[in-house]
Amino acid sequence: MIGYPFTKPQALNDSVITAPPSSSCGFQCSLDAAETDNIFNSALFSYYTTAYDEIDTATGALEPWKGYWAAALTNSSGTDLKLWIPQPSTVLP
Repeated sequence: MIGYPFTKPQALNDSVITAPPSSSCGFQCSLDAAETDNIFNSALFSYYTTAYDEIDTATGALEPWKGYWAAALTNSSGTDLKLWIPQPSTVLP
């Protein structure tokens, strides 16, 4: 379970996974690459009313003050895996 504590939405695709250099992902990779390497599921899930909503890297965004379920996969065992979500820009268009 992770929380998104910012007041603006952020594209999930802007997030990265960091892992020790010995992992197949290297030091840092996209969520899609981490899933391909069986390290981290690239989709997150949130629960709303009666069902789970999937947030994917193609079009998904993390919404302000929501919680999400994230899944580490088999090849992450024994690593110091981290999910990095950048703070959304505060610059107005």
